[in-house]
Amino acid sequence: MFRPMTLAITILTTAIAVNASVLPIHSDPASPDAISALQQQVAGLQDRLAELENAVAAAGPGLAARGPSVAYDSGWIVTRKGEEQELLHGVGGDRDRYIVLFDTRNADGAQHHIGYGGRAIDGILSGFQGAYYFELDGERVVLRRATDDNNCRELRLRIITY
Repeated sequence: MFRPMTLAITILTTAIAVNASVLPIHSDPASPDAISALQQQVAGLQDRLAELENAVAAAGPGLAARGPSVAYDSGWIVTRKGEEQELLHGVGGDRDRYIVLFDTRNADGAQHHIGYGGRAIDGILSGFQGAYYFELDGERVVLRRATDDNNCRELRLRIITY
């Protein structure tokens, strides 16, 4: 399989080779020999381009068209105050290549980030509101709604991979 870095190196070395074989400045660019040499170079580059295009096509969407994609979507989960929910997402792979989207909605369905990560209400002694996720690994994650929260009735977690 052609990897993006291999493709980049191949293109770079081809460009260097072409630049190294360009006719010297003192040559007459209109001479038949110069024109023939340039035509051969163009034909060689066209062949190499066809090889690279075939390699990209053979690599499939993993190289040519793959961008970030939703690997997991919990959907909206109704939660009670103080509730924790363990979700088994099973995405696996490199967690450094995850983009985690965590959203909350109130009872009216309005989406927001009030108390995202948990927030003290008028000081710690008055309680906590909001919601957050924790213990994210390649297989599972835990969502939690704060004990005194009145805003995060529904939670949703999506994992985007790239």
